[in-house]
Amino acid sequence: MKDLSSIVAKFKVQGTIEEIKPLGAGLINDTYKVNTKEADAPDYVLQRINHAIFQNVEMLQSNISAVTNHIRKKLTEAGESDIDRKVLSFLETEEGKTYWFDGDSYWRVMVFIPRAKTYETVNPEYSNYAGEAFGNFQAMLADIPETLGETIPDFHNMEFRLKQLHEAVAKDAAGRVAEVKYYLDEIEKKKITAVCFDNGMVGGELPYIGIDNHKTGYQLAQELAEQLDHKGQVGIVAGDLKQKGHRERVEGFEEYMKPEPEMTVKFVESGYANLQMSEQKVRDLMGQYPQIRGIMATSAVTAMGLVDELKDTDIKIVAVDEQEDSLKAVENGQILALAAQSGYEIGYETIHYIQNLRNGKHLKKKYYLNAEILTQDNVKEYRKKDESQKYKK
Repeated sequence: MKDLSSIVAKFKVQGTIEEIKPLGAGLINDTYKVNTKEADAPDYVLQRINHAIFQNVEMLQSNISAVTNHIRKKLTEAGESDIDRKVLSFLETEEGKTYWFDGDSYWRVMVFIPRAKTYETVNPEYSNYAGEAFGNFQAMLADIPETLGETIPDFHNMEFRLKQLHEAVAKDAAGRVAEVKYYLDEIEKKKITAVCFDNGMVGGELPYIGIDNHKTGYQLAQELAEQLDHKGQVGIVAGDLKQKGHRERVEGFEEYMKPEPEMTVKFVESGYANLQMSEQKVRDLMGQYPQIRGIMATSAVTAMGLVDELKDTDIKIVAVDEQEDSLKAVENGQILALAAQSGYEIGYETIHYIQNLRNGKHLKKKYYLNAEILTQDNVKEYRKKDESQKYKK
C-alpha cells in the first residue's frame, strides 16, 4: 500500500492529517476518508481512480469540473444556502489539476460532506428520493455551455452492449457460462421482452416505439425552406450522431434540402443532445457563416440556447421536442416550427406494445408515433389539451 498521506499532501488541503481509513463499499474506485486534527479544518475524501475503466482521466476530471462549477453557479444565482453540502468541491494540486498521477495510479481529493448518509437498500421511498435528486441534477445541467467528453466510449450504445453479450456467451472465455446457464435459460423460457423507445438501435434488432425521426427532420426542413422562400444557407446543431434518433433527424433534413437549387446546408455541429451551445461557439459559427438564414436543432434544449443567442437576428430556428419553454418560444415566434413528441404517448404506447408482444401478437418492429409540427398557427390550441388528450389511444 502506498503512503496515502504523501499522496494527500500533493493537494492543497487545510489542516493536519490525523487518520486515513477506507470509506464505503464502492465497486469501481478505491475510496478513503481523510480525517484532520483541527476542528475548523474540513475532512476529505481521497479516491484512487480506476483508470482501467476511466482511461482518459484528464477528460473525466474536466467533465467533473465543468459540471460542479456550473451547478455551483446555478445554486449561487438561486440564492441557495449551504452550497458546499449540495455540490462537490475538488481540490487542486500545486500544478492546478484536480488529480495526481503517482506513476502507477491516478488520485483525486474532494471535501468530505459531513452528516451525509448512503443507503444500500432499494425500496420505493429511497427510489423516489434518488429519482428526484437525479431529476434536479439533470435540470441544472440542461443549459451547461461546455461540451462534455465521452469518458467510457459506447457506454450507452445498446446495440454494442447486446453484441457484447452475445459474443461473451458464445466465447465463454472464462468458462463461467455453465454457472449462469440457469439464468440464461430462464431468460429464454420467460421470453423477457426488450424494446427501444424514443431512440432506436442502429441494427434494428429490437423493436422501436417513437416518432419517425427521418420524417421529422424532413418536415422541419420543409417548414424552414418555405419560410425562407426556398433560398439561402442553413445549418444544423445536432446531438451525438452515434444516437440513431439524432442522426436520422439530420439525414431527413439533408434529404429535403439536397434538391433545393438555392439552398445549402453549410454546417452540421454535433454533440449537443441535451446541451446548449456556448455563447462563444454561436458567435464563432455566425462569424464563419455570416449568411446563415436558418438552423435546425435536433433537441429543444439546444434550440433554447440558440434562441437566447440569436434573439437579435433574423435567423429562423426549427427544432424537435415538446417542453414548456420551447412551446412558449413557438408561441412568441422565437422558434419557427417545433416537432412535438409527447413523452406521455411514448411511455403509454411502449407499455402497450410490450403487453401485446407478451400476449403473442405479431407487431411491426417499427411503431411510429405522430410528431405534430407546431407553429404559431396551432401551438395555442395544442397547449390547451391535457397530455392524455394529445393523441388517441
